[in-house]
Amino acid sequence: MPKSISHTPRERITALRDSGLKWREIGEEFKGVPLGTLCRIYKDQNYEPRKPEILRALGLPITVMVAVCSLHGIIHEKRCPGAEPKPRKPTKNARRKKLIHDERWRVCYHSFMRMKR
Repeated sequence: MPKSISHTPRERITALRDSGLKWREIGEEFKGVPLGTLCRIYKDQNYEPRKPEILRALGLPITVMVAVCSLHGIIHEKRCPGAEPKPRKPTKNARRKKLIHDERWRVCYHSFMRMKR
C-alpha cells in the first residue's frame, strides 16, 4: 500500500506535537516543509499538500490530476480525436458583413447621418 498523508507524516507530526515539541523543533525534522504547512497537516485531517517539493520532503508520492476522456475512457496526450473541432474565429470580412447587415447598426448609422445634416 502506498504511503498516504494519513499514515506516516501526519502520525509522526501528531506524535511529535503531542510529546510537547514546538513547531520550530518539529520543522527541523521536516526540512523543506513550511511550519504553516506542518501545522495545517496536524490540524486538518483532509489536507494534502499539492506542491511536489513538499510531497518529496514528506516522503510521499508525487501525484497529478489528469482528466479522462469521457468519450473513450482513456487519457489523450493531445485533444480527443473524436471530439468536435474548436469553433473558428470569423474572418474580418465576415465580421464586417455582419456589422453592415445588422439592423440595429443600420438604424443607428442612419439616425446619426440625419443629425449631421
